[in-house]
Amino acid sequence: MPVIIRIPSSLRNLADARDNFLTEASTVGEALDCLLKDYPDLKPHLEDERGNLPPFINVFLNEEDIRFLDGKASQCQQGDEISIVAAIAGG
Repeated sequence: MPVIIRIPSSLRNLADARDNFLTEASTVGEALDCLLKDYPDLKPHLEDERGNLPPFINVFLNEEDIRFLDGKASQCQQGDEISIVAAIAGG
């Protein structure tokens, strides 16, 4: 079973309307790289010019925020779920 990346509804229009993406990867960073390779239009939304996640994008590995793990170097295994969550601000 591959790693599953959950794509938020706000970005699905850039990923052929898919709500998830399956890939083989050993780290969160590798999984995201595979997603961006297949859907390059997502890149400006998921990476800054240095390849880092923008501050308004949160990524979770099995419900754990990767900022509190090893970031993009967080290890994943078959069947793990990566969720991309775009922060929403309001007033």
